[in-house]
Amino acid sequence: MDPNNIHLPVTVVDTKTKRLFRLDRFLGKGTSGSVFECTVLETGLKHAIKVIGKEQLQNSEEVDEMWNEIKVHGSLKHTNICGFVDSFEDDENYYILMELCNNGSLQNRLNQNKRKGLDESEVKRIMMQLIQAVQFMHDKNIMHHDLKPDNIFLDQEGNVKLGDFGLAVQLASSDETLIYQAGTHLFMAPEMIEWKRHSFEADIWSLGVILYCLLTGKCPFRGVFQMLFQRIVKGEYKFPDTMSFDAKDLISSMLQADPADRPSLEEISCHEFFTGISSGVKRQRFE
Repeated sequence: MDPNNIHLPVTVVDTKTKRLFRLDRFLGKGTSGSVFECTVLETGLKHAIKVIGKEQLQNSEEVDEMWNEIKVHGSLKHTNICGFVDSFEDDENYYILMELCNNGSLQNRLNQNKRKGLDESEVKRIMMQLIQAVQFMHDKNIMHHDLKPDNIFLDQEGNVKLGDFGLAVQLASSDETLIYQAGTHLFMAPEMIEWKRHSFEADIWSLGVILYCLLTGKCPFRGVFQMLFQRIVKGEYKFPDTMSFDAKDLISSMLQADPADRPSLEEISCHEFFTGISSGVKRQRFE
């Protein structure tokens, strides 16, 4: 079964447990595979399932990256991280079974709003939950490396569920740095664009770009390849006049060219931008 050419519905079997899964609906493409809504035929439970074709993995390094995604995702149990359920394989594909997020991605939410940006009160709630998910990862010395609205999902109640760990990296310590260009250019930190050593601060940059996108419906940096890279490295972006002072101040701090000048996640969560957000959201931590 080619994950890029599946005629739905189709049933797959976990050869270990003999459970049958019916793939019902295409949800989208992740970093390493196609994602579907599926039903466990024995129980009727709904999940998301990522299908990764074995023929798509060109070498042993890509296979190792796929197992790394499973290992990292399986280690992350947090209320704002898309839940890992199980993984299995057959002769043609690897499968990653996950929590189903019924309200789709944050990018879908922006598209529904005709790319005009979301209300600031909604953005505060979303960002606070996202910050808590990323903080949980960083506390485990894991960088996400591909933070963007396409990889942030919403459950039935509209709560954030961070997903897609295909590019996540487990560091040996909080002081480790690496040279590794991964992710989506629009959300990539300048030190990564320039192939410099980087660490957790690169995720902070991506969060700053996401915050700008949520408030405006557009990315702060635009252009193609070299023009885009130049604007990111030079920090060339503009704020709309309608954006609040606190939002501009927070985004400016997160989009500092020097990683050492960016605030910590704790400092971000205490910024004046989040004044007025409910204490329940601020206290929401890992399970």
